[in-house]
Amino acid sequence: MPISPLTGESLVGPSATKEAHGQTILIVDDDVALRHTTAMMLECEGFKVRSAANGLEALQELERNPHIDAILLDLLMPVMDGRETFHQLRHFWASIPVIIVSGFGLSELGQDPGAAPDGYLHKPFSFAHLTSALCTVLH
Repeated sequence: MPISPLTGESLVGPSATKEAHGQTILIVDDDVALRHTTAMMLECEGFKVRSAANGLEALQELERNPHIDAILLDLLMPVMDGRETFHQLRHFWASIPVIIVSGFGLSELGQDPGAAPDGYLHKPFSFAHLTSALCTVLH
């Protein structure tokens, strides 16, 4: 059973494979290494993955590919940050679950109670926390 060198956790279980069948996740983060590593983890679980380096790219990706099932969204990015991106997502694609992925707290989103994300992952996050958060929002 493969073990993650960073967390010591099994990379095999518990599996999100049931939820992953045909599901597409959009990773929005300016950190290339994080996008790549997260994509590899999700693809190993059977998810399809799209990625964007900032909020503007994410919105463009959604216009081209509206069949996104969930979004992993960083808060601090160039061009269009996560806060503005989140508000645009809630306005135009409100039905897509958004999980905020950040080293900062949710207070960065502002105080609008109607603008709560569907989930939150604190960086650095483990493989188990990632799949658990996705399972929760994709039920």
